[in-house]
Amino acid sequence: MNTAKIVTPITVSVLFSLGLVILGAPTNAQQLDQPDLIQSFPVGDAPVGLVSDGENIWVANYNDNNVMKLRASDGVVLGTFPVKTGPGRLAFDGASIWVACAVGTVTKLRASDGTVEDNVPVGRDPEFITFDGANMWVTNTTDDTFVAITHRSGVRSHLFMSVMAGQLGPRFRLLGSTAAYTKFGMDVQEEALRAGQRPDVSGWGEEPPDSWGTIGSGDQVERVPTDAGAYQRFYAAMVEAVRGGAPAPVDPHDAVVALEVLEAARRSSDEKRVVTLEPALG
Repeated sequence: MNTAKIVTPITVSVLFSLGLVILGAPTNAQQLDQPDLIQSFPVGDAPVGLVSDGENIWVANYNDNNVMKLRASDGVVLGTFPVKTGPGRLAFDGASIWVACAVGTVTKLRASDGTVEDNVPVGRDPEFITFDGANMWVTNTTDDTFVAITHRSGVRSHLFMSVMAGQLGPRFRLLGSTAAYTKFGMDVQEEALRAGQRPDVSGWGEEPPDSWGTIGSGDQVERVPTDAGAYQRFYAAMVEAVRGGAPAPVDPHDAVVALEVLEAARRSSDEKRVVTLEPALG
């Protein structure tokens, strides 16, 4: 029996192929022999994420789409909690467990009972996640750039973009608690102009039904017709604004605010901090 003084935290490892969590009793920092005790506890299929909340061990089972909570002292399963598809890396913020899921969502679980507190959309294929004491940071493996904006109303906008990904992500995603709207593809007017078409032809700006966005939840979704685009209306309005004094189709003040948001995003990236913008003066 090893009687050395324990000075290091408990060591934890995951056997990915067997679906086991191994809890090893800690050893002295200078002690390289085998630990006193090894215990194996069955978990789910493909455990890939693991984090401690100080008293319990949380394991994300990728193929089971759930997270398990095990008591660290003896490995007893305290709960199994379903999350979004493909749970991976985990992080703990002192009160909640954050789960990076492959579908582009981070699920927030209350550590005390596993209740889902939020599902936060992020970029595509989020992998690593960490807590800096105030914010959660997530890496998106197929996005070149990711911008998170919290509006004063409480609404959060997530913008992601890539020139390297082999497949394009959705153009728009509006996520609600009971349903979501998802739209792929670019404005059909762009391709039509490249092909030499004119905006005065019949059917200009109309999308084929297989390009419409979908709305719903899970497998219960339906396609929603996209309003026909009309670039020509913008330029006609510009003519009226220049010649007749009508309001501009886009308020120049809005364009300035958009530039301020872009500059704040660049500053946030350079300085590695959240940038807060003052209310715009209209």
